[in-house]
Amino acid sequence: LLASAFLTVLPAYLFRTMAGVSDKEALAMVFFYAGLYFFIAFFSETKLWKGGLYSFIAGISVGAVWCIWGGIVFISVSIGLFMLILILLKKLSERNLWFYTIFLVTTISFLAIFFTVRASPVGILTAPISGILFLVLFLGHLHNYIYTKDIIGIKKYYEKIAIFPPLLTLVLILTLGIILILIFYGSSFITERIGNLYMDLIAPFSKNRWALTVAESHQPYFTDWVSQFSMNYLVIVFFGAVFLFYETFKTLGKKAYYLAAAYAILLLAISLNRYSHSSTLNGETTVSIIFYTGTILLFLIYMTYSFYMLYTKEHDSYKEFITHLSYGYLFVSIFFIFLLIGARSAMRLLFVFAPGTAIMAAFFVFFIVDYSKNFSTKPLRYGTWIVLAIFVFILLNSYSQSVIAQASSSGNGYHEQWQYAMDWVRDNTPENAVFAHWWDYGYYVQTGGERATLSDGGNANPTINYLTGRYLLTGGNDTDALQVLGSRNATHVLVVSDEIGKYGAFSAIGADANYDHYSWISSYSLDTSQTTDSENLTTLVYTGGSVLDDGFTYQETYFPAYAAAVAGFIIPLEKDNNSNFLEFQDPTAIIYYNGNYYNMPLHCVFFNGQEYVFGEEENFEGLDSCFQILPVYQSGQFNGFGAGLYLSNDVWHTWFTEHYLFGKDSEYFITVYNDESSVPLAIYNGRIIGPIKIWEVNYPENLTIGEEFYITELPEGVNTVLTNLQ
Repeated sequence: LLASAFLTVLPAYLFRTMAGVSDKEALAMVFFYAGLYFFIAFFSETKLWKGGLYSFIAGISVGAVWCIWGGIVFISVSIGLFMLILILLKKLSERNLWFYTIFLVTTISFLAIFFTVRASPVGILTAPISGILFLVLFLGHLHNYIYTKDIIGIKKYYEKIAIFPPLLTLVLILTLGIILILIFYGSSFITERIGNLYMDLIAPFSKNRWALTVAESHQPYFTDWVSQFSMNYLVIVFFGAVFLFYETFKTLGKKAYYLAAAYAILLLAISLNRYSHSSTLNGETTVSIIFYTGTILLFLIYMTYSFYMLYTKEHDSYKEFITHLSYGYLFVSIFFIFLLIGARSAMRLLFVFAPGTAIMAAFFVFFIVDYSKNFSTKPLRYGTWIVLAIFVFILLNSYSQSVIAQASSSGNGYHEQWQYAMDWVRDNTPENAVFAHWWDYGYYVQTGGERATLSDGGNANPTINYLTGRYLLTGGNDTDALQVLGSRNATHVLVVSDEIGKYGAFSAIGADANYDHYSWISSYSLDTSQTTDSENLTTLVYTGGSVLDDGFTYQETYFPAYAAAVAGFIIPLEKDNNSNFLEFQDPTAIIYYNGNYYNMPLHCVFFNGQEYVFGEEENFEGLDSCFQILPVYQSGQFNGFGAGLYLSNDVWHTWFTEHYLFGKDSEYFITVYNDESSVPLAIYNGRIIGPIKIWEVNYPENLTIGEEFYITELPEGVNTVLTNLQ
């Protein structure tokens, strides 16, 4: 109950569990902890039928998580290591082994029914996420039949060559597995898996563009943990975890203190190796990496050595420990290690970390309560309880005030603009319509609009995101857009203003190995202090900053990408005698490079639905880009020229700019829904807002679709990360 009270008010758990949030984690959490609960329940159950029922329910719950969310990795690695330890400790009974078999068969069967693609036999057996589950299943049955039951009569030979028989069984299985892998896949398969394991520990979300384009996949520092949870709370979480580990092994007497101390050092290494950006322990220095990976390795060696010595030298103590071992305590101790590793891996995984911290914080409180019962004087005992109660109340109250304030200022993601748009979709599009858009809105369209989509937040087929980013949103012509849409039978395209901020993300995902389409859209503000006004001419000055996405030469000076920057724009405009806008005069871009400012011609200005192009179309001398002027609404004040968007050459001529930003239709893309009359493209109180637009796709009869648009695997190199791009 106390753990649930903590979880109810933890800020890190709030956002993804509020109504209107379309992320899948909240649904996954329901099955996540149900699966863990029933998994431990069948180990502890004495009645056969209940144990079988619990294993079946656990399998369905974990299978559901596997279908919903990639966080299944926390369950699989925790269960896999837990089962391996039970086998090595000879604590796994044949009954529980069969319960585990029922659990795993149910899990995979559920996955095969509801998410067939993820249930590929080869993929399940070779993927680290699921492979460990089958490794321990095979190990458990092999050891049970060959050693425990001795069905082929080799137990006596086992005991002659193996001091610790289960370990020999594991070595034999791993050796056989390595031989088979070398025969069928080659040595590179093993080296790649080792490399991936190392990267999963150090920087798991740094290996592909999908992760790096999502801010929530960036690695946090320990200081970020503190800002999310508070230091006081993290301290009791840490001690709660250590106390739980001690309780797991306390039958070993003094050895339990040494083991708990080693566990504490492990937790500190995982938590503090990324202490802060400016610290030596920033997760990237050699010292921090050695501190992190070295401690994990030493902990594994120390635990293996300790139990080897216990088994061989102090067998009575070993048997006493095995007899009283708590399945739940052991599992949660293992589980918490992986939650910690996840919490250092990505900001979004602090959400998953939160329930684990709630369990440990509650355990800390009641460990102290139980320990204080041994105090000889009642005042000291009761005083301890009162102090704990006050401390818990202060924590809960502080968090509750924080989450109330946060929730009060947060809006429903599926807000009125979306609701009106999806009402229109339900009433005005065929039931078999298929919508194309960036993946973030898939659940909105599927649920609110009741229509199929090419992609959604599940990202089951990332190739769709690559094709959408490359040929639709950042594509340079309607033909490529039609081919990618036609290859997936899309009937409509939907775009929202959020894409302006996400342009860098989908242009990176849609780029080739050399990042050919990669760019971004930056906003600039009107600097009224530099604006000049004469009788019929007003000179507007916009300031901001955006590095160049491509290098170019102007008047024999080369301005390199990522080194030179666009610092601002000077845009003169003519007015009539009533101060009404007539037309623009030649605009100027200001480039900053090597400490100097350079003024040069700007090729284009877009304003109020009209594109103004200056200079020659071919061989333009200057900044070959466009500046789109937007109105600004700020604190009740309106300025029709108050801000603008810098559209580099890579952005200017894309499908997204032509159809969404500039509002141009073609014979193939006809706007059928546009709410800009109520939500115009503008800056509103510092935030970019804009319409939801929907186009109906009209395919030409002679459309030929190239093979590259039917791909189901990403082209080589497009999921890599260039080291010179930040």
